[in-house]
Formats: sequence, structure tokens, C-alpha cells
Amino acid sequence: MKPDLWFPVLTVALLWSAAIRSGGDELPAARIAPVSGSAPVIDGHLDEPCWKTAVALTRFVISQKEGPHREARFRTEAYLLRDARVFYIGARCFEPMETASSSDWFEVFVADRELFSYYHFWVHASGETGQDGSPGIFPFGSDLLWHAATSRQADHWQVEIAIPFFVFSPEHLSDDVWRFNLCRQKRSAPLENSQWSNTGGYFHVPAKFGVLSGMAGIDFSPPPDASTSVKLPKPGQRRFPDYLLLDRSYYTSEEVARLRLTVNEQTRARIAANAVWEVSVEDSSGGSVSRSAVPVSSASRYELSLPLRALPVGTYLVRSRLVSRGEVLCRHQQKLQKLPPRPNEVKIDRFSRLLLVNGRHFVPLITEVMFSGRKLSGGDTPDNALEVVARESGFSSLMLWGASPYTRQEVQEAGKTGMKVIISPPGIAQAFRQGGHEAVMRRFVEMCEECRDETNLLAWFIADEGNLFADEVQFAQRFAVLKETDPYHPIFRNESGWQAGYGGPGGLDTTEIYCGGYGGWRLIEAINVDAVPRGVPALALQAWFGPPEMPRYPTPDEATSWVYQILIHGACGACVWGAHAGKPPVPTLWAAVKKLRTEIDTLTPAFAAEEIPGAFSSNPSVHLTLRRVGSTYVLICVNVSGHRQEATLTLPRGVQPRGTVRTLFEQGTERPSDGTVATSFAPLERRVYVW
Repeated sequence: MKPDLWFPVLTVALLWSAAIRSGGDELPAARIAPVSGSAPVIDGHLDEPCWKTAVALTRFVISQKEGPHREARFRTEAYLLRDARVFYIGARCFEPMETASSSDWFEVFVADRELFSYYHFWVHASGETGQDGSPGIFPFGSDLLWHAATSRQADHWQVEIAIPFFVFSPEHLSDDVWRFNLCRQKRSAPLENSQWSNTGGYFHVPAKFGVLSGMAGIDFSPPPDASTSVKLPKPGQRRFPDYLLLDRSYYTSEEVARLRLTVNEQTRARIAANAVWEVSVEDSSGGSVSRSAVPVSSASRYELSLPLRALPVGTYLVRSRLVSRGEVLCRHQQKLQKLPPRPNEVKIDRFSRLLLVNGRHFVPLITEVMFSGRKLSGGDTPDNALEVVARESGFSSLMLWGASPYTRQEVQEAGKTGMKVIISPPGIAQAFRQGGHEAVMRRFVEMCEECRDETNLLAWFIADEGNLFADEVQFAQRFAVLKETDPYHPIFRNESGWQAGYGGPGGLDTTEIYCGGYGGWRLIEAINVDAVPRGVPALALQAWFGPPEMPRYPTPDEATSWVYQILIHGACGACVWGAHAGKPPVPTLWAAVKKLRTEIDTLTPAFAAEEIPGAFSSNPSVHLTLRRVGSTYVLICVNVSGHRQEATLTLPRGVQPRGTVRTLFEQGTERPSDGTVATSFAPLERRVYVW
């Protein structure tokens, strides 16, 4: 370990005279220092000589909505440097060792001077990293192309971050002045959120970011390999491991379970004549229930049915081996759970990765809004706002967020309109302050026991963006207890972005829906790498309705295009959230959501069907998927760009129409030529062909 050099720092004098005002408050300002000598090595130790000349930000204040600024109890020292190509941030986060937590956060926020868009980068004390920000803001998608490292010292932890400027879009940042903020979340008791510039209790408020100057002369060009190294493969080119799936997350009244083994190209190449797929089912004591042996060839997928009618309620282990010439090519196991039937069952179709509500596929359009009882939090909103959202917004599902108080009555009121609910028990932060992890566990179990029989319950929401209120071992215990308390509804958490192979704090095994934000089709493709082999639904989270991430409401076309693009790429639904920021609803947008909900309900059988390979678009901005429902083919397309696009849509042989194709929702027609449709798409237009 390198020695930790303590050095005098160039403390920034806050430039109050040059600062921007926001809501009557003067914002802190700083001018960044250039790198002197060699750039820092990103290893989590602030011991390089260049840090001695860095600008230091040492005045962090408590994050709070009202009252005078109060200096943070737990000190943070942050340091800023840059050269022409990289932005360097270092920090010391002080706290006693006995209260240190690996889930503490250090966060970097960047916005342009006009607040057109913003970026968010975060690092846990454990070294885990992530990013999000305004919708679609990262030019290279969800890949993390910046670096960070952390280290633990006697009375603090250190973080070093290097963000190459090519990860930013130069369109709005080619200016000497940026808006900027640094934030810290201390997640162990005593909890404390602190910031360089106080944004009022919620970090994602670009209008209240501080002012950072000295940012002129940046080289935004990527290195030669950046544009190729981060390209996502086309769906048909993704390389997955061999995997085994049951068709349901659990079973009740089904008479058979379908089992599917999918093998990759490497395994297929090793399959010889007389190869066998061996499957056994064992009860909880290890006793044999059934055995099967299926001859295999060189196909990529094999299926068989397991009878369930005579199988008693219980949990079983399904073991699978693919054997060729005495060699086991792949080995898997899956848990099969059979439960007594209940009036409200929400299962996961592992093959389509969609939700099944009482046996019917369901693609939810979810709105997560912050309520205080039946009133929306913040601003001049009506007292019956919950009823207004449930009846008029067009969304099919409502996420009741745990940061705001509500009761079982609100759950039932939403159900009167036919709206499904996703519940996160209120009062979690307070419970954690009073009794730690055990108190949080009790609060979840109480709410679970109270509402698990509600007919409109869709799922449980267990954690928000890494805020587990527990370490990962405790969180896994909480997940298991909740699953035992209510095995009939999925449990999930959301992530700010997505980390391949991990998801986020808590890992991949403590969430039954992989939910990431904030992004479009690239986000879903990133989630799919982990979700497809596990048969887990993918859900995209986006900010609407006036929260700080999107200071304006999305247009109806933007909303529609975003939902279609994520569903085309395999999402199980769409989730949007916001506190309304005191703004009234937008009738035109809610009308668009109502129309969108009708369309998605109509297309749900198509999204539940298996994708037919071979259809493609000549234009990378026009995305599509081809499905078959009964004898009808459905081609779902969307233009993901804000410009008109010309595209030739090519259909695979064997499914090409003989005459015209019909556009489903506009009732128009087009005539393909030699299996192709040459057409034009308006900006953000969605179009569905059927024949």
C-alpha cells in the first residue's frame, strides 16, 4: 500500500459574488485546477503530488429542504483536477470505523449551464460504481467508460475518480462554466446526507447545482477503440451461457410444467450421436419423484413437460444433465415450487419474461408518484390526487413509494379503478433509525401480512437505488423472509443504471425483476445479458411529470417512442416516476398514455409470443420485432430518433405476406416488394404491421 500523504491543499474561496442565485440562495462556485505534472493513478489513494495543487471543496452542508444551511457533522474533503481529456475527482469521507459501511455513497453531478441535461456518477465505499442522468444522455449507452477506486483508512475512506470527457455530449458542455455538485450518503447510523451545494433534500436538482468554471478547451473526442468497444451486439448475436428454465416462477393449478434447455454454439458443436438430456425431479428430502431421458441432436433448444396434477404442494429440485459420449456437457438445476391456488396470483413467465396475473399476460405501465396520504407531495395539488392519477392518467399500475405515508385504504382506493399497485412499506428510514435492520424487517413483514391478499396487488418494492437499509447478508435474509411471507407476488428493487453480473447492491438473487434506470433500449439490452439466462423480467425506469431529471414533461411522441423501444428489446413493462414538482397534470400526455395503454394491451399477446428471427431494418434508428399470434404475424416498429427516417424492412422467408400488410392502429395498408417494405417514419413514430 502506498503511504497516505497529508498535504496542504489549495482551499477554494467560494465565489459568492460570481455565483448564480437559485430560489433566493446563492450557489457555491469554484474554478477547477489543471493537472500539474503526472495525472493521478486511480487506485483509491490520494498520494500523488498533483493532488497538492487541486482545488479543494471542504464546506459540505446537510441536505435539507428548509432552514439555514447546517454544516455536515461528518466531514468531507473533495479535490478537483482536469487536463484536456479527463476530469479527476478525489475525496476523503470521514466517519468513525465503528459506523463505517461499504454501502456509503459518493456522488458526482454534472449539468450544462442552461440545464438542458445532467449526468450522475456514483461510487460506493466498496468500490462499486454506476451512472444515470437525463434520458439517453450517455452517447455510448449504459457502458461504464470511467474509472474509480476506493480505500479504507483509520478514520475515513478515500475515493479517486477519472471521467474521460468523451463520455459527455459536447453539444451543451462546450462552455467554460458547468453546473456541478458533489453529494455524499452515509448509509450507516447515524445517517447523514450532505452536499457541496444544497439541493433541498433531493440530490437530482440541476437548477441548484453549484458553479464550476475553468472547463473551456476540453477534448471530447473518444479514443479510436471507444466507439467499437462499447457497441452492444444485436439480439441475435448475443452470446449467452447454456441455461435451464422452467416456464413459471411457481405453479398452482397448472397440470404440466414446461422445462427448456438452451445451449450455446460451443456446446452444440460437442454434441455427438446418441447424446441424451437427462432430467430428474427430487423432493425436499432428496427422494426421486421422476426421471426422464430425451435423445438430442445438434439443436440449440430442447423442451419436455413435467406432469404436475399428482404432485403434492411443496418445493422440488429439478436436475438436468446433457451427456454426450459419456461426457457431461452441461449441468443445471432449478427449483420447482407448487403452491395452493389463491385468488390473486402474480407469476413470472420465464420464457417470455412477462408477468402473469391470474393466468393472463400483463404488460404494466407503472407510475411511481410520491404521496402524502391521498395528496401528492409538494406543490399545489388537489387533496384527491391519488384518485385523479388512478382514474385519469391512463397508467395501469401505481407504485406507492415507501418514502411517503399511505395506508391500506389508498391501496384499496386504487383498486376500485382497476389499477394494480406495487407496494413499498412507508416509514422504512424511520424504522431503520429506531431499530436498524430488524426493525425494517418487521415493517416489511407487517405490511406484507396486511396487504398480501389485496386483489390488485402486483408486486413488492424492496429497495431504491442501493438504499438497502442493511448489509447484503441482512438484505438477503429480508428477501427470504418476505418471500416466505408472500410467495404469490414478485419482489424487486430498482437500480440507478445497471451493472452487468451484479445489477447493484444486493446482487442478482434478491430481486425477481431486474429494474434499471434511466435509459431506453440500450439499458434493456444491458439488463438482458443477466436477465435472459435466468428468465427474469427486465423493467426500465424513467422520469416524467416534472421532477428535476426532466424539467419539462415529455411530449406524447417521446413517451410513446420510449415505451415501444424498450418493449421491442424485451422489457416486461415501463415504469415512470415523479413528484409532479407542484405542477398540474398534462392532459395531452395523459391522453397519450391512455391511448398507449390500449395499444399495449392489444399487443400483449404478441409480446408474449416468441420473437421470430430474421427480420431487420436497414436503418439503425428504426427498431423492430416480429411475432406470431395464432395465424397472424405482427411486426412492431419504432423510430427511436427525433428525425424523419427512411428504412427498408426485410422479412424472413416463410413469413412474407402475399398481398398487402395492414397498419394496425391507423388502418392503413402498404404493399411489400420481394419481402421488403420500403417506407418512411416520422420522428419518434411507432408503427405496427399485421398480415
